[in-house]
Amino acid sequence: MHVRTVRREIEVAERRKGLTLYLGGGGLGGLGLFGAGDVATGIWDRAPGVLLPLFVTMVSVTGYCLARGYGGYEYRATTLERDIEDGKRKEADEVGDTVSKAVKTYYTLAPVCLVLTAACLLVAVWWGTVSPG
Repeated sequence: MHVRTVRREIEVAERRKGLTLYLGGGGLGGLGLFGAGDVATGIWDRAPGVLLPLFVTMVSVTGYCLARGYGGYEYRATTLERDIEDGKRKEADEVGDTVSKAVKTYYTLAPVCLVLTAACLLVAVWWGTVSPG
C-alpha cells in the first residue's frame, strides 16, 4: 500500500475534479441538450407523462451530485496547496484522507445518477418512437 502524501492527495483530488467535469460537461450537458433538442421533438408528447418530470428531476439530482463532488475535491486540493504555500505542510508529508463521506458519496452517486438519467431519456425516446399515435 502506498503512503498518502500531501502531493498524492492533491493529485487524487485533481483527478476526481477532472472526472467530475467530464461527467458534467459531456455526460449531463449532452443529455440535457439531447433531451431538449430536435431529436426529442414530439417524444415527450407521446411518452408517459411521468417521464418528463422524472427526467428533469434526474438531471437536477445528477447536477447536484456532480457539484457537491467537485466542490469537495476542489476544497481538498485548495486547502492542501495553501498549506504548502503557507509552510504548514510539505509535499512529502504524510496526510490522512479527510474528504468527508458525504463528498465521496456524491462523487460515487454522480455516475449512477447519470446512467439513470440516460435510461429515463432512452425509455422516453423508445416509447415516443414506437408507440402508436
